[in-house]
Amino acid sequence: MNKGVAVGLITPEQATLSPPGEPFVVGTARRVDVAAREVHLDSGATLGFDALIVATGSTPRHLNVDPRGVHAAARAGRLTTLHSMHDALRVRDRLARTPTRHA
Repeated sequence: MNKGVAVGLITPEQATLSPPGEPFVVGTARRVDVAAREVHLDSGATLGFDALIVATGSTPRHLNVDPRGVHAAARAGRLTTLHSMHDALRVRDRLARTPTRHA
């Protein structure tokens, strides 16, 4: 959804996922007991589950090559990642300040 925010199709609020009727919990799972259907968190809390989605996170991949002009583009703020909401807002703002070229 960050791409939709970056190009202005949706707002950051529209990209936020709110589970219907369930509290949203952020934490680090230390142990999953599949038989008991429980997740034991780093905080000491134990949560029961009917279904479990494990999201391990990710990081943006950077270029392994050094194309001509990449350092100048990075210094000028024209080279960025599009991974987080912060990235999407930065790209959207940059696009809004960029003059359009007519062919």
